[in-house]
Amino acid sequence: MSWFSRRSRDESDEADTPSEVPDSPADAGEPPADDAGPWDVADVASRGTRLDLGALWVPVSETLTVRLDWEKKAGKLVAVNVARDGSNLRLQVFAAPKSARLWDAIRSEMVDSIIAGGGTAEEDQGPFGGELRAKLPATTRDGRTGKRAVRFVGIDGPRWFLRAEFTGKAATNPQAAQPLESVLRDVVVDRGTDAHPPRELLYLTLPGGSPPQGPAGPQPLTMPGRGPEIAEVR
Repeated sequence: MSWFSRRSRDESDEADTPSEVPDSPADAGEPPADDAGPWDVADVASRGTRLDLGALWVPVSETLTVRLDWEKKAGKLVAVNVARDGSNLRLQVFAAPKSARLWDAIRSEMVDSIIAGGGTAEEDQGPFGGELRAKLPATTRDGRTGKRAVRFVGIDGPRWFLRAEFTGKAATNPQAAQPLESVLRDVVVDRGTDAHPPRELLYLTLPGGSPPQGPAGPQPLTMPGRGPEIAEVR
């Protein structure tokens, strides 16, 4: 098992092959109709075979590659990526109020931010409720300007908010997205008991509970970003 490997920013920010984003508008963001996850830690009997990253327990298998995003300035692990067959699922979890939903407001703010940054964004309805389908400006390996398709999903839980970003094939191809959607349905959030202001990022830890050491400060919920240093789990 290799914990730390490096991936260049060019690879992280590479544009996917341009593809069309569905034009159908979304209804108000409603929670999924079934009782599938993501789950709160209080709702599961055990961690099972999930990878324990502290605030997130993530299903793993031999068909999945797991990478952890390291934010150099904060000296913390800020996100987990699960990849399979040209598709990627990026997960971040944030603190939330006890009795308020965040996703509806955040989704609206993201639309404004994406458009202001030169991208496009449209709301849609998906298997997890209201979601956002966007195309973000990006640069390809050969230096050309393109658009990177991203599908944003938000899950409001008890005192936490989970943001999922589907990229690669999973951003536009429902069939390619299904394996990673299954991963998302089986994720467990362990919010902990510490006090956090709403929208503060909950940092992740390495399996075994060891947090990376470094300067730290509250990380607010912001537009998606990815640092150049990646921890990889095989």
